[in-house]
Amino acid sequence: MMIYQLLSEKQLNKFLKPYNTDTGKEKLVEIKEGELFGDFICVEGYKFKYAYGMYQCQETPTAKIEKPKIYFTKAVNDRSTR
Repeated sequence: MMIYQLLSEKQLNKFLKPYNTDTGKEKLVEIKEGELFGDFICVEGYKFKYAYGMYQCQETPTAKIEKPKIYFTKAVNDRSTR
C-alpha cells in the first residue's frame, strides 16, 4: 500500500481481507492529531481517510504523511498579506 493511494470500498475490502475484516466491521474513527484530521478506518498500522466515497491511505506501518515543505522565500519587497 502506498501513501495517498485512493481506493474504492471494494478495493479497500480486498486489501483488508487478509486481516479478517472489512469496511462493514470497522467503524470510522475521528482523528485530529498533527497532519491527520477527519474520519479514518484504522487497521494494523494503516490509516485510511474516508472522504467523498473514497478511502485514501494516509499512514502505513512504515510511512506517514508529511507536511508539505515550501522551497521558496518571500521577496524582500513583497508587501502582500497572503
